[in-house]
Amino acid sequence: MQKKLFIIFLIFYNCTGWPALQHTLETTLSGKSDNRLVIIGILLASRSESGNVPTTVDSSTPTSPSPTPLPVSTSAKNMTSFNIVAPAAMGTISGTNITVTVPGATNLTSLIASFTHTGVSVKIGATTQTSGSTSNNLQYSVVYTVYAQDGSFQDYTVNVIATSCTAAAFCYVLTYGPSIPPGGGANFGSYVGASGDGISGIDAQCNVGAAIAGLPASNYRAMIMTSGGTTIRNQNTNWVLKPNKQYRRQNGITVIGVTNASSVFPIATGNLTNSFLGSFANIFSGINVVTDTSWSPHPNNCDNWTSGALIGAQGANPNNTSITSIDAGVIHNCTNTFGVYCVEQ
Repeated sequence: MQKKLFIIFLIFYNCTGWPALQHTLETTLSGKSDNRLVIIGILLASRSESGNVPTTVDSSTPTSPSPTPLPVSTSAKNMTSFNIVAPAAMGTISGTNITVTVPGATNLTSLIASFTHTGVSVKIGATTQTSGSTSNNLQYSVVYTVYAQDGSFQDYTVNVIATSCTAAAFCYVLTYGPSIPPGGGANFGSYVGASGDGISGIDAQCNVGAAIAGLPASNYRAMIMTSGGTTIRNQNTNWVLKPNKQYRRQNGITVIGVTNASSVFPIATGNLTNSFLGSFANIFSGINVVTDTSWSPHPNNCDNWTSGALIGAQGANPNNTSITSIDAGVIHNCTNTFGVYCVEQ
């Protein structure tokens, strides 16, 4: 019994000590039972010499785990480059404005942009943009928003300009009377293909009119202004006239006039070379001529060209060469079917 007891003790207490103490153990166990304490002493001494005596851990001083580094927040949100993939065109970034020039025949309604930035994501509205793959309608000014890691953001306004007549000697102007919109009168937003606003609707009709008139295939936009709505058009945003540019009637011969550096005709105190001329006595414009260099949206614009109801709209007279050719000072009903000036881009 004693032998079994101390063998078990040896195995559990110090298994590695068995080979060295086997002979001592067997010899001692063959003697008297009083030798038990001697055996235990031998075993304890053996563990102490071999360095296997368990050490006591002081639990009174807990070990603190290493702190987890917090993520570094950054407010970087700059657009560093912006290009159109096809046709290949490099954009110019000036502050928060980006301008890209493409050939005149480019379809601006489906363009893919390639861009780089210092933020974590880029969106148009709520739609995330992927560089080199997301297609957008860039026919009008579009705002790209760069979001930073800390949640802040920076807006960049992108303008894509078609060079159909930029390098040419002149640009065409078509006095065009589109068919009556489904919504009647000046409800240009009701045209098929309109993007929910009057500007896109009437611009689409201008392109139809230019094709019917046999003008060069290009982009044509209506010379009207808005004070709000989905698509803004004023002297600084989505404007239709180029600076220091000659404009001619659709015959390509008769000069209407030359714009100044502010991209408007100086008619507040002067006159056009010739009238726009057309088969209409009145034109919708929604333009208030302030000075020779400043034009602004008139507050009367048929609810930004989306209403055919009895809401007033500023008109113009295409047969005059004075200020009335743009700003007639007369408010017309939106139920009327008037023409518009369609300008080559």
